[in-house]
Amino acid sequence: MPTLKIHLIKHFLPQTRLLILGPMEIEPKTLKRKLKKMAPTLIILIDGGTRHREIFTTKERKISLSVGDGDSTLNSEIQMDILLPVKKDFSDLFFVIDAILNTKSSFEEITLMGLISPKNEERIDHLMLNIGVVQKLTHKLPIRIVMDDRFLFLPAGKNTFDYSGIFSVISLTPNSLKITGAADYKLNKWTKIKALSTLGLSNQGQGRIQIESIRPIMIYFAGTKFNS
Repeated sequence: MPTLKIHLIKHFLPQTRLLILGPMEIEPKTLKRKLKKMAPTLIILIDGGTRHREIFTTKERKISLSVGDGDSTLNSEIQMDILLPVKKDFSDLFFVIDAILNTKSSFEEITLMGLISPKNEERIDHLMLNIGVVQKLTHKLPIRIVMDDRFLFLPAGKNTFDYSGIFSVISLTPNSLKITGAADYKLNKWTKIKALSTLGLSNQGQGRIQIESIRPIMIYFAGTKFNS
């Protein structure tokens, strides 16, 4: 397994914009728009995420890398660039995230798509664990990470984003934060919260919002999707 991880790490350097695509359905127009706007320097296809390669340009195919055990691929003939064993004690996404955490990454932007079911979340366990895995990145990388335009992972410090609609501020660890700007429910003074505190639940955004925190936090957009 260490050899596989080293092989993956080599592809990270010196990339700056990483797009990770999971096995869930992504509307082709949405994906094409994201590819054009983001212009990723590396695309990682998590197992069944290989289904999205069909709409790639020649250039996008060249910078894409598939990683997984093959258990969620729609086409059994597809071969993984990095094939993981089926019997293992970690997920395919964890393998990729752990590799990022174990290298001196130069990523300035990371976006994940195809990890949330657009219809209903039958495997809520997968979603919950994916959130925990992605959250680990914000403890090491001082960058914003977006997942399926529903979750925004923010590093510690001062962060701003634009949004109109219902959103929730979630911390997986004890934290202190301030919420100012165009939010209906503000925290103008530093406020201590416990892990998974409901204090940040169901806020209403009306434009530019600023959040400061001493540890990484996560924003969930319950209304319209976040325009990243």
